[in-house]
Amino acid sequence: MDSADVGAAACTVKKWGYSFSYKCDDPPAYADWDDNGTTDEIFAIAPNRKIYHSWDAANGWKEMPNGGRADYTIQACWADGRRTITVSVGNGQSQGVRWSSHFNQRWIGWYKSAKCDI
Repeated sequence: MDSADVGAAACTVKKWGYSFSYKCDDPPAYADWDDNGTTDEIFAIAPNRKIYHSWDAANGWKEMPNGGRADYTIQACWADGRRTITVSVGNGQSQGVRWSSHFNQRWIGWYKSAKCDI
């Protein structure tokens, strides 16, 4: 993934008592992993393009591992039976190169676009 840092305007999301400044042109992705109608995890991109996430017991916002950078969050979903966050790098949400990270006891790597389970 491209690791260039580019500034952008910031907006704020607050959940579980933790505030985070994200890129205003890209709202956070909310995940309901257990499908009970409540948010379990939130993903957002900082103005410097770093990808962060938070959850109820996180004690704040945490940078996603493996140094990913992105321009847009696409969605949090299940892919191949694993929790997945998909982001886009480059020319907008629909035209950028999509990258995904999967959760398997921890968030692992960034890979070219995974497809979400339906």
